[in-house]
Amino acid sequence: MCSSDLNMQLWEFYWIKNPELKKEFDEYCFNQNAAKTAKHLIVFVTRQDYWKKRVQWHLNLINKSIQAIKNADEKISYLSKSAFLLRDLSPDQALQFSLEATKHKNSSAYAWYVLSIIEFKKRNKKNASVAALKSLEKNPTPQEYVDIGRHLSDLGEDRASLDSVRKGYMESKESIKLASFTLRVALKYADWELSNQ
Repeated sequence: MCSSDLNMQLWEFYWIKNPELKKEFDEYCFNQNAAKTAKHLIVFVTRQDYWKKRVQWHLNLINKSIQAIKNADEKISYLSKSAFLLRDLSPDQALQFSLEATKHKNSSAYAWYVLSIIEFKKRNKKNASVAALKSLEKNPTPQEYVDIGRHLSDLGEDRASLDSVRKGYMESKESIKLASFTLRVALKYADWELSNQ
């Protein structure tokens, strides 16, 4: 079985070969003949009780990797990506990583965008808006302009959202797919713009 998000693997497999033990599983298999007559059973067990241990394992791995990175730009990128991955599993740690990534003078648009997402998840809408608007000052890529624009819309920053999506569209003319997507998003806000002029 392939790995799960963040390499958590909250499951275990048991190979039941012993006939006496296998008989105990008949009831769990709804007494189906296929289960009763099978020579072996493979039992799949989810282990939700492992998630704290696995999150801690992941945090330890991230912290070890961060210490090994000497290049500031690489460190900012790694911190931001780690924060984004951990936003649901460990919001406080994600916020810490994100704040560390944005304190550098050469912090990226992505670092500020991630900080905004985490602040929004933690219900700090004002901080989320400040971080999202700051991300626009950090030379985002066309795709980042679009992502930030969509996020600004969630924050109620409609004017900034529209401007960001437009900027992404203007800078992505060489990318037909991104240009068509940003145009669809821009059209979504066209009514808002007309009604607020």
